[in-house]
Amino acid sequence: MVDVPDTLEIYPPYSSIKKLEEKGIQVNKHTALKVRLVKVILETGETEILITDLYDTFRFPTEIFKTVYTMRWGVETCFGHLKNELQLGQFSGIRPICIEQDFAATLFLYNLQSLIEKQSQPYLEAVSRKLLYAIYNLHIDNNHQKFC
Repeated sequence: MVDVPDTLEIYPPYSSIKKLEEKGIQVNKHTALKVRLVKVILETGETEILITDLYDTFRFPTEIFKTVYTMRWGVETCFGHLKNELQLGQFSGIRPICIEQDFAATLFLYNLQSLIEKQSQPYLEAVSRKLLYAIYNLHIDNNHQKFC
């Protein structure tokens, strides 16, 4: 297992420098960003390396990051779904009202989709059980034997 340093300085690539400049933030390729690396062992035994700007190890000990990471994961996957699948960042206009409308419409669509999925779940589980049963029976009929 490779040791992970406590802190690290990273330098922004050209693409990040351009994006930051567009937002009025002046950086260059020599501007170092100091980050703290935290190693977390998950329940599966996997090792995750988290990057944070919370340097104070007394106020933010390594042990809290696993809990926070677990709590935050659902939120992160939700935002990933909103941004990537529902294209939350793609707006139909540049005026604030257009952006607000698109944002509200995307959240409405997300909530509607969640309700449909939740209401469909018992039906999908029943169909899945029936399909598994049919496959099991087909296998038995084809082999003329039962298996465990």
